[in-house]
Amino acid sequence: MRRFAAEAVLAYKAANIFGADGAMLDLKSLVYFIAVAEDLHFSRAADRLHVAQSALSVRIRQLEDRLGARLFARSKRSAVRLTQAGELFLAEARRVVQAAEQAESVGRRAGQGEVGHVAIGFVASAVFSGLLPGLLRRFRGMHPDVEVEISEMETPRQFAMIEDGLIDIGIVRARSDPPAGVKLHVLRREKMHVLLPADHPLAAADRIALNELSRETLISPHFDALTGFGNMLARLSGRDGFAPAAIRPVRDFLTVVGLVGGGYGVALVPDAVRRLAGDDVVMRPLDGADDLEAPLSLAYADRQPGPAVAAFLECARAD
Repeated sequence: MRRFAAEAVLAYKAANIFGADGAMLDLKSLVYFIAVAEDLHFSRAADRLHVAQSALSVRIRQLEDRLGARLFARSKRSAVRLTQAGELFLAEARRVVQAAEQAESVGRRAGQGEVGHVAIGFVASAVFSGLLPGLLRRFRGMHPDVEVEISEMETPRQFAMIEDGLIDIGIVRARSDPPAGVKLHVLRREKMHVLLPADHPLAAADRIALNELSRETLISPHFDALTGFGNMLARLSGRDGFAPAAIRPVRDFLTVVGLVGGGYGVALVPDAVRRLAGDDVVMRPLDGADDLEAPLSLAYADRQPGPAVAAFLECARAD
């Protein structure tokens, strides 16, 4: 009964890797013990570890004293062998050393941006333009073990969540003056086009001037006069006689295409919308407005990013 109780106590200590005084054992002691347990020879183990045999012997004795148990049976007449307590301890020591090696590897890889987590917000046009899928594919090829979480959301919400630290990166239809604390990097510039119902009188034209849209209802994906297309429309007001009859703000380009196709108005859209256009709409170049662009931009906090986020930013900027 006493023998069983002693082994149970040692097994508990081994599982927790604590010494008799409750302090955690150092990894070097465990590595030394494992080497001797594998070689069952102090001299060979010392050679493998590149330490003096005397130092190895002292370390093992200190380990046994802290555990309060003999780990090796050794004598001049017989080979070194593990005691029953040593066998119990060996399995746990290996587990702890392997876990420490894994933790070190993960920590090192995390520091290099090879593992971690990146939360990304995006506007829908970043997907159907092909920009976001291409960027994700390239980043995954370079950092396959980084977890990437993506969430579709409008530009103002992305800015707010970046400022609050709720997402790391946004892909937005940028404005020229982002909120304080948010930086922008243009990833792609797209020329503007006019989106018309297929049966619209202007659909027969090769190009359309701004002033030809003055009597039209303009359908536009924007939320305020400062953000994305709202900002662009504010800058266009009065240019070349441009004064649409009404502006109908909607949430996204899918809604724009649906309403234009249904005959409820026309729209100024970037080239990417071409991928959404069906037979009920047509796109025509905007004449005299070659300077008008709708950039897709990277948005991120103006502070030092974590390694995984920094790796994503570097990948995106390199395109």
